[in-house]
Amino acid sequence: MLHRHAKSSEPKFKQKLIKEHLSNGIMIRWVPSQAQLADALTKCMDASVLRECMERGPYSLHDEAQILRARSDSRARLQWLRMKSSDSKGDGNSISHDGNTKSSIQ
Repeated sequence: MLHRHAKSSEPKFKQKLIKEHLSNGIMIRWVPSQAQLADALTKCMDASVLRECMERGPYSLHDEAQILRARSDSRARLQWLRMKSSDSKGDGNSISHDGNTKSSIQ
């Protein structure tokens, strides 16, 4: 009987813990099993991703918002370069290192 009671109160405890974390400003995100390296240590599943990670050496977690900003900045720079490159092809102008347009037509 005691075991059943502990099992039935577990969801309530998790719910209370989640609410407490959220009220303290802690961000909680669901992560799929495929992205959780340690799952292979606690579940009967393929451990090839964990093994590969361990063979490569140090593993680093990064702030998702920071990574998304960096990717967005990189895409914006590439888009700007492509736009400038396509603009300069048709008008005889080129872009100098300082960003100024130089005319190649004299």
